[in-house]
Amino acid sequence: MNYVLADEEAVIKVLQQYKESINSADAEAGSMIWSMNPEVSMIHPCGHERGWDQIRSNVYGKFKRNFIVRNLKSSHEKINFHGDFALLEFNWDFEALLKSDNMNASVEWGCWDNLSSGTSERNRIVKARGRESMILRKFGYEWKIVHIHYSGLPAADSHSAH
Repeated sequence: MNYVLADEEAVIKVLQQYKESINSADAEAGSMIWSMNPEVSMIHPCGHERGWDQIRSNVYGKFKRNFIVRNLKSSHEKINFHGDFALLEFNWDFEALLKSDNMNASVEWGCWDNLSSGTSERNRIVKARGRESMILRKFGYEWKIVHIHYSGLPAADSHSAH
């Protein structure tokens, strides 16, 4: 099957919309790019979400509850097409400002091991880097996310530029 530039552009557009939905913690925007198939899933360092309801609650909901500002960026994007599926791999950088009402409690995801002091005791900044594999499926003319697996960078790469 020959893939046209339009498929690559559509997959990159989904990635852009994904980052925007995470940065705004907007589950409604997320629902536009995720497949609503009950088998969708997301594996992250703190858990495994199965189905859109878990992703909406345990990803978008926790980002909204825990952070005031979120900034997810990607780099080194690579796409491979396999029939009606696309595998998108990329590196990511995430920075967020922890809500002040979470200062005396651990962040719900509890897996952020790099909470650092911000400019004051009221502002704690979370910074993380990693890599992600996103599987998308083409439904008609639309690409939708069906699975995400993300992790931190290998120890040797975690402090180097990527």
